[in-house]
Amino acid sequence: MNIIRSLKEQLSYLYRTKYPARVMVKDAMHAGFTDVNDYIEDGQDQLAKNAMQKLFSYNFMHLGRGRVLEIGAGTGRFTRELQKHLTGQVKIISIERSSDYCHFLRTYVVKNHWSNVSVVEGDCFHTKFTGQSFNLILVPWFIQPLSLFKYGELFAEARRLLKKGGLLIFDFMDSQEKLLQVIDEPSNNPYFLINGKDLERVGKHLGFTKKLEFSEKFKKQIAKYHVYEKR
Repeated sequence: MNIIRSLKEQLSYLYRTKYPARVMVKDAMHAGFTDVNDYIEDGQDQLAKNAMQKLFSYNFMHLGRGRVLEIGAGTGRFTRELQKHLTGQVKIISIERSSDYCHFLRTYVVKNHWSNVSVVEGDCFHTKFTGQSFNLILVPWFIQPLSLFKYGELFAEARRLLKKGGLLIFDFMDSQEKLLQVIDEPSNNPYFLINGKDLERVGKHLGFTKKLEFSEKFKKQIAKYHVYEKR
């Protein structure tokens, strides 16, 4: 029986890994939601909504036209918030490496009539986009742990893609925050502690200046947002 249960668990894990969007939609439907992103954002800590409201409250974030690159778009949870703060003249390119998420997001974009959004399947560290062609790069809810080397690649690719004065925005768990209050919170399991001061040094080395930082909470998880400007 243990062997059968173990096999079922492995198959379930493989399915959830290969088809994350389908699993998310199914979970949302079972919970009574017609929109998967309402399901994800359910509760008081609506991370995507709150983080984007705070971010776009700054005058330097006002963008009447241009191009935005959203990395790791998933189900479009942040995409729909971007739509609230950007005009239709701003083109949003949502890049996602999961083909299942891409398939879902393309349907979601059509359903919501977002004619200014394009979905691209690809690797954010090595894109095929033209250099200096974006005004803003957003990496929302970046839970995958990155090594120093990978953060270097992220900054380097952002430097290549952004126009002068363009902005790179991402979140992480800052080791300088007061973390003892959430040290036993299982939902923080995907996160690795990163020192924000170290990221500032990496950004400066690769041609960026930190412009802003702020924190946002989501179901006992802590996200520290950094905003960098390309020099």
